[in-house]
Amino acid sequence: MENERMNKTMDEIKLVKYLSGELDDIEVKEVELWLETPENRTEFDKITQLWNGTANLKDAELFHADKNWANLQERMAAHDKKEVRERNFSILKYAVAASFALILGLAYFFFHGSSSGNPYRHIAGNLKLEKPVTLPDGTKVYLNRNTTLSYGKDFNEKVRTVTLTGEAFFDVAKNPSRPFIIKTATTEIKVVGTSFNVMAYLESDSVLVSVQSGVVEMYPKSDKDSKIRLLVGNEGTFVKSANKLLTNKTFDSNIMAWRTNQLKFRDANMEYVSKALSHAFGKEFQFESGNFKNCRLTANFNNQSLDVILKVIQETFGIKYTNQGDVYILSGPGC
Repeated sequence: MENERMNKTMDEIKLVKYLSGELDDIEVKEVELWLETPENRTEFDKITQLWNGTANLKDAELFHADKNWANLQERMAAHDKKEVRERNFSILKYAVAASFALILGLAYFFFHGSSSGNPYRHIAGNLKLEKPVTLPDGTKVYLNRNTTLSYGKDFNEKVRTVTLTGEAFFDVAKNPSRPFIIKTATTEIKVVGTSFNVMAYLESDSVLVSVQSGVVEMYPKSDKDSKIRLLVGNEGTFVKSANKLLTNKTFDSNIMAWRTNQLKFRDANMEYVSKALSHAFGKEFQFESGNFKNCRLTANFNNQSLDVILKVIQETFGIKYTNQGDVYILSGPGC
């Protein structure tokens, strides 16, 4: 029983190390595979909400789990002596709470004053970050849901390199002498100063880059010579299964609705509308009848909530909707 308890605790401490950027690439992959399970992701989201309130500070050194392991052990031992009702709380929640109590007690260091070579890490859980992450060079990065952005201590010394899993909008500070490179699991994106959206979720078969301003180069990690050059309004896609790069001269502005809060529909069928709303708001939509897919919507929405948008759709097509957590079910006679 004691061994099981310690193994579980060590696994949970690994999550804290994941947040603080103290894991190697193999351990990071292990955690990210674990996060693919919805129950695990839900538990982890509770941690990231606390983490973003402390570790997302520009001038703070990130928490080091190893340095405070002894303190954690003492606190966990004390926790075991509490009343039975308190033991109903998982060790994970306790370890995380203890970790953040220690974080609050750490002195702040200037951003480049950290003695650690570990990367800095910013994480968005099931909620997008409302405020952008500001990098040391002045670049602003907006993180969508279920996204991780990390970078090393040597950022901005010669090359500005970050690693992205998930989706983010980059507004890169111009510096021709220091290229800005975004690494995903399968691609690299290189810029000097521009603004663009990158969608690179691990579970997706594609990496999608939509350029709002400037020029972007995109290439697969396996073949850096096979690069494409994307201009303003262009879209680049790397299809993982085909190991192929594709270029489109236009992109759908609704892809950025998660950040802009603006949606534009022009004679759009409901299948497309539901996908756009799902991406913008992080919700799932289910149709009780396939007839809804033939309904076509023309409307603009600017900073409207999802409920307001659905009420407009309801009045337009006579479609009813019910909300079951993160799932919206559309029903009615259809069009």
